[in-house]
Amino acid sequence: MTISFPIYISKLFTSFVKQLASEQIQKYFFFSNTQASKATMSARTKRIQKEWANVQKDKEINNMCSVGLVGNNLDEWQATIFGQPGTPYEGGLFNLSIVLPSNYPFAPPKVTFKTKIYHPNINEQGSICLDILKFKDKWTPAYEVRAVIIAICSLMNDPNPDDPLVPKIGAEYKNNRSSFEATARQWTMQFALP
Repeated sequence: MTISFPIYISKLFTSFVKQLASEQIQKYFFFSNTQASKATMSARTKRIQKEWANVQKDKEINNMCSVGLVGNNLDEWQATIFGQPGTPYEGGLFNLSIVLPSNYPFAPPKVTFKTKIYHPNINEQGSICLDILKFKDKWTPAYEVRAVIIAICSLMNDPNPDDPLVPKIGAEYKNNRSSFEATARQWTMQFALP
């Protein structure tokens, strides 16, 4: 079977055009995605820089804790919460790790206590039972790290025994508050005093 030259050229040309078009489309989408990614990273970085600057001058935050960066990395923050007077945590310094994921602010930061604390909503690994950190549908990009820090400070001072991360401590808080407070004070003295 012989193929006529014009048909062969036509098929070859059609194949070449399809391949060229495919390559151009791929290049266009790669370029567009790369540009979008850079723009997103730039907006993310600007947002985090702004949040960082706001936290540094926020008097409410500075009365409850100190906040710093790990090195100069805007994605890794550290905070030290001051145990408030009148609580079993009084006088303690409680260190937190705050890591902003690559998709922040569309996902919440990963926050963990590095200092052991006896609390119904904080387990021995330092995980925190806080709705905005625990449930994706409770987090919104409108929240900032500042709001998370304030919520954690509030949770420290006012535990939620009805949604405990450590049920045994939650039950103790509800049923035998004096025992809870004595153990929490003991842990504060053992693990959180400067």
